[in-house]
Amino acid sequence: MSELVDMPVVDLLPGQLWVGSGPAVLTTLLGSCVSVCLYAVGGVTGGMCHSVLPYHGGDCTGEGHRYVDCAIDIILSRMRRAGVRPGTIRAKLFGGADMFSISAGSAGGCSVGSKNIQAAKDVLAKERVTIVRESVGGTFGRKVIFYTATGEAVMKLVGPRETGVANNRKRVS
Repeated sequence: MSELVDMPVVDLLPGQLWVGSGPAVLTTLLGSCVSVCLYAVGGVTGGMCHSVLPYHGGDCTGEGHRYVDCAIDIILSRMRRAGVRPGTIRAKLFGGADMFSISAGSAGGCSVGSKNIQAAKDVLAKERVTIVRESVGGTFGRKVIFYTATGEAVMKLVGPRETGVANNRKRVS
């Protein structure tokens, strides 16, 4: 338990990401945004993003963290620079609730959340990173707590005050 006291606790806001080579506790609250938690099996290097929109369509500098594709690329790049072998990286994916549509005329009526989920899955597949757990979609938000040292994640659904919904916790190790 004393190890937890020395770990930094980082609360990610929309458009932010965090990557480190030491143990940390990362948290965020999601609606239509997605969080991709990446960690090295057998190591302590990991990272997490809170991405707002699916694709940047350009250079990932500046506000690139806000986009799912850029955020994943940035985290993977930093992990590889820290010496993590690509074959050891795993992912957990959260969020992408259907909170509102991109626009009334969007193709197929896809929501921002659905597009964010698909972008994350596409980028991770392209990078050959296995998604080991996910809790995506639906109409409720999620509170996520991610431990970079172990890859463990705890997720809680948050939403309207219906019986049992606000207290629905799920360990998604």
